[in-house]
Order: sequence, then C-alpha cells, then structure tokens
Amino acid sequence: MNILVISRRRHFKIRDNFIRKLYPNENIIHCSDEKGLSGFEIDSIWWNDFKSTELNLKLEINYVDIIKRCRFLRELKNEKSISLINEAINKWNNIITKEKIDLIYCLPIDSYVFHTLYLVANKRKIHFFSTVGTFINNRIRITNFGELVFNSNYSSNNDFIKLFINNVRERAIRPEWLIGLNSSPFKTSLNRYFIDILKPPFFWLYRQISRDRNSFSFPNKKLYKKRMFSSFKRFLWANKVEKNAVKIKDVKYDYIFIPLQFYPEITSDYWNRDLSLINHHKMVLNIVKKLPNKLFIVKEHPASFGRRDESFLKELTKCENVKFASLLSDINSWLKKAEIIIGNASTTTINAIILKKPVLFFSKPYFGSKKNNFLTNVNQLLKNISNLEELTYEEEEIYQLLDSLLKASSRGSLGGYQPLGEQNNSNSINIDEDFKIYLKNYLINLYAE
Repeated sequence: MNILVISRRRHFKIRDNFIRKLYPNENIIHCSDEKGLSGFEIDSIWWNDFKSTELNLKLEINYVDIIKRCRFLRELKNEKSISLINEAINKWNNIITKEKIDLIYCLPIDSYVFHTLYLVANKRKIHFFSTVGTFINNRIRITNFGELVFNSNYSSNNDFIKLFINNVRERAIRPEWLIGLNSSPFKTSLNRYFIDILKPPFFWLYRQISRDRNSFSFPNKKLYKKRMFSSFKRFLWANKVEKNAVKIKDVKYDYIFIPLQFYPEITSDYWNRDLSLINHHKMVLNIVKKLPNKLFIVKEHPASFGRRDESFLKELTKCENVKFASLLSDINSWLKKAEIIIGNASTTTINAIILKKPVLFFSKPYFGSKKNNFLTNVNQLLKNISNLEELTYEEEEIYQLLDSLLKASSRGSLGGYQPLGEQNNSNSINIDEDFKIYLKNYLINLYAE
C-alpha cells in the first residue's frame, strides 16, 4: 500500500512516527507544500508537476467556499485565487496518479492546498484522514472539517466522565500551561515581538530560494499580518489592555463572558459551516455593539497575546461596555460569575457547559447543539439569549455530550507542537490498539455503498 503523508516542518517527524506506528510495513511517501524544509528526502513532488489552470479532473468546485475559508486566498484577487485552486487540483491529481496512492494522511485542513487535496481524494474515492488532539488529555480523534467520527469500539465509562466533570468543577484553570506563557505576559509578548521581527526577511528569502511566490506558509508581510503576527503596535496594545485588565473580585455578577479565539484558525475557517460567521473579530464587535447596555468581559487567548490585530483591540476598548480579564486569571472563576458565555466550540465553552452555565455558540458547534444555542446571524442575538434555560445543559445532557466526544476519539497522543522560542508541555507520541481499530473502521465505512 502507498501512503501519502502531507505535513510541514517540525510536524513531519511527529506525523511520520505516527503513521509508521500504524502501518510499519507499508510504503510511505512524504509530501509538503513547503520546499526543502521538512528534513525528509521525498518532499518535492508538489513542486515538480506542470503548472496548468485547465482542470485535468472533472470536479464540481465551490470556489467561493474555498476562497472564503482560506486565510491566504481571501486576501488575493479573485482571478488569482481561482487560478491557484485549479493549479492545486491538477497537482494533487497528478501526484496521486503518479505515486499510485491508496491512502492519504494529512495535517488538519487549514488552507486551499489541503482543501483541494481532500476534494480530489474524495472524487477519486481515495481514503483520506486527518487527526487532531482533544480537550481530554491523551485522546485523539479523526476529523476533516470538525465532524465527529465515532469509534465503534468505544464503551461508555460513566466513572471516567464523573471524575472529569468533578475535576473541571473543582479546580482553578489558569493558562500558564498553554503555549508560550512560561513567563510574565510582558516577557512573553516581548519574546514574540523579537521572534516575529525576523519572520518577514526570512520568509522573503525562502520565497526567493524556493521560487514560491505564492507560499501559503511564508507569505509576504502584508498577507502575514492578517494572521497572528507581532508588531510594535500589537505589542504595545496587548500590554496596554493587560495593564487595564480587571480582576475577578472587582466585577459584579451577570456579565457576558467572551473568550477570544486564536484567529484565523481552522476551527473558525473550516469547522464553521456558515461563511458569514467565520470572521471572529467582526462577530465579537457586532455582538458587543448589539447589546450596549450589557457588560462584557473579554479574555485574550494565551497563544494570541501580543499578536492580535491592534485595530480590533483598539475598537473593542472604545466600547464602554467592555472590560478585559487579566490574562493569567482563573478562567473558571470568570465562567462561574457570568450570566452567559458566548464563543466558539472550544475547551472554554465546554468547561462552561460542565459548570452548567448558559452557552451561546457563534455557530453550530462540531459536537452538535441544543435548540437555539447557536447564532445564525447577529440580528437574532436577543432572541437567542432571551431564554437562558434553553442554553444550559442539564446533568444528563452533560454526560451525553462528554460520552459522545469520548466516543468520537480514542486513546493516544500526537505529541505537542512547540512554537519557535516558546515552551509547551507536551506528551510523547502514543498509539494503542484501540486507535488502530478506530481508524480501520472509519476507512472501511468511508466509501461503503
């Protein structure tokens, strides 16, 4: 069997180890959309195929969907984006044919490059899968666009669920263990600033050497600033916000709590079905301005501190009904005092559900939903929050939710991704027989008639 493994940089070692534990005797072919940076011998087939924008595969393509979801394409002119999409489809079709690919293991879909690979594989009925970690330690799951893939080998474990619920309800949750915050917020943001100063010239050098003017991972500064990227203004604004942040003891009950998301990210770009709701910054501002008489407590994502667009922070601080929570404060304390939590499907919103707090999602969460607990548009916000009981999970519903999330995963670990110059507590790669059965059943049923 020929297995195509798609990855980038430091992810290659993790993904290669992972797939070899699953398929030790099969032929592994490595491919990347980054030339010469993987450290693996075969990583250039993406570059060797002819460039053509005339499709060599009959495929129905929703160009708008691909463009709007890709943080790179949505900043380009439409004609250029369509050309790159067609070229990518041709390349993947050629690679799959040339290498006689039977199975594709890909990084989570985060760009038009991987999105088009998925479309080609699906059209040709070639097995394709991605893996992601879960909010439950030492569990991984199969997903492509956030969907739950259930493990038929799973047996409910109410004792484990009860213990997990109790741990969430009883312990303080601070973000020191998350990406980068192994020092004070100021030092962390300063470190990120100096690291990101080096990126534009390095990215330029990479594009010249590799002759990849349209690199998704190493774009020009104008495009890269649309992502989480530190600049002097962003560094100043992050610390200005943190300096004026409020403490839990100084805030009364019954505020609306919004945990900011790392943005752009796959959970908003690709796991969100509704294109009109994927702009996280726009959504937050619209909600805050829609309810001017409500107090909002906003908390920064630890991995974004110092790198979030300063224009968004500036506009948010102009809103008199908004206060920022201290970055290193206990998030459970904020959740417990909140009237309602509004956010994406994340660890924080799941924690809020476990704490029996009303939760309104920006869009339908990947793990399913209750009636009226997700926005279809901002104009319906008042209707959504008018009945908090509808937004609150009962104990039995919490057990059912956690049980379904456990069922859609398996024991195992992909290790941890450690950003340049930052510290992250991570697990080693670990796969047991349960995951092998989970994956086998998924692949068997993927194209079953």
